[in-house]
Amino acid sequence: LCVSQSQVRHVMTSPSGALSTEAFQLPPRNSGKWGTLSDEAREDASMGIVSVLAECEEYTNAFTADSRVSKAIVIDDFVKEVVRRSAEAEGDGTACLDATVVEHCLRCCSTTSSGDDDDDDGSSVGTALRLDLDRIALILAHHLFNSQTTPWEMSKFEAEWQRLMPCVGEQSKPSIALLAGVALQISRDQLSPAVIRALADKTNGRKDEDDEGSKGDGGSGAGASDIYLTYLPEHRLPTSPEKRFELLFREKVSWTADEMEPYIQRLADEAGSSVEVVLMKHTLSAEDDSVKVYVKK
Repeated sequence: LCVSQSQVRHVMTSPSGALSTEAFQLPPRNSGKWGTLSDEAREDASMGIVSVLAECEEYTNAFTADSRVSKAIVIDDFVKEVVRRSAEAEGDGTACLDATVVEHCLRCCSTTSSGDDDDDDGSSVGTALRLDLDRIALILAHHLFNSQTTPWEMSKFEAEWQRLMPCVGEQSKPSIALLAGVALQISRDQLSPAVIRALADKTNGRKDEDDEGSKGDGGSGAGASDIYLTYLPEHRLPTSPEKRFELLFREKVSWTADEMEPYIQRLADEAGSSVEVVLMKHTLSAEDDSVKVYVKK
């Protein structure tokens, strides 16, 4: 696989400049070799982690009612449990999840480690770590968006998101703010006709299954949620600024600075600039109901 130096830097750094969750070091440690995970591999390993948190008695109480950070979890033991369960699921005793990949995804969910000092690059290398509930919530958010091809009604998404969280109580409720750089909030009147038709077909199909013979709304949208969530993860966008902005404006005609920031912060970091400067270079500003927005240049 041949890639440019800029593409390598793009994958290896997150918008904040820290080591990205997209890249992980291949064994043995300090080999100097790095790899990246496909979205499918990342989701398989991450959902294996969530499954253990939700179903394994040893870990179901990892989060307490007054904290969004878990108790310390021994890395090797947890990884072995995830791999063991994946082997059981296969039926032939062959694990479908690799321990190195599972450990990488586990560390991506962590806040701190204990037992050893952190590595020079800030990554956790300890024997134990503590999981961040917000990062677990993001795993589940990506899982939900990948589970269907149409946008989610925001109210239904929030209900299902909450239901899947591996702990209970008010502290487990995920914040919609976590979806910055993951999904766009789009009003129904901004959806394309093709998307609206797909939503109507899905709604009518579900009604036929639940209440065969009942009179549906014909996909008119009556009573439907006004706000939808469209999946647009930042890491899937083009690395080229021009192509990235072109795609963003295909998704939405006008953006506020807050909406745009998570999608262009990485561009600003790589250019040693600011979000404001990047917006000035690649967009035009306008006003919409006294709110400053950015449109295609």
